[in-house]
Amino acid sequence: DGNLLHAARTTATEYKAASSFFRPRTEGWPKPPVLLASSETPSGMAEIWTEICRFRKTIHSSGDYKKKRMQQRRYWLWRYVQELIERRFHNDELLKSAAGELEHDLDLGSITPRRAAAKLLDLSTRG
Repeated sequence: DGNLLHAARTTATEYKAASSFFRPRTEGWPKPPVLLASSETPSGMAEIWTEICRFRKTIHSSGDYKKKRMQQRRYWLWRYVQELIERRFHNDELLKSAAGELEHDLDLGSITPRRAAAKLLDLSTRG
């Protein structure tokens, strides 16, 4: 906008050059376009909206959207499992105490992280 238009065009040119190093992440969409828009006027918004719609159509027709959503749901399943397990360990006094002792043993080098984790998990399933 205004006196920053030249700087915006220069930056866009630099982004276009840098985008040649991007690896395509979406089938049918080799690299994202670099577009300019105004923060003061509607200039450029129609072009941006057109690209958004084109991208949306591309990811839906290629199946990429569905595939990525499936991956995200699986990621969040396991992220929540981790969070729930951690919360359980931090809220249970017996587990918290055992964890403190095992952390001390880790610091001394008398137990490996894998073995300490296995001990905590065993303890959590017995209680």
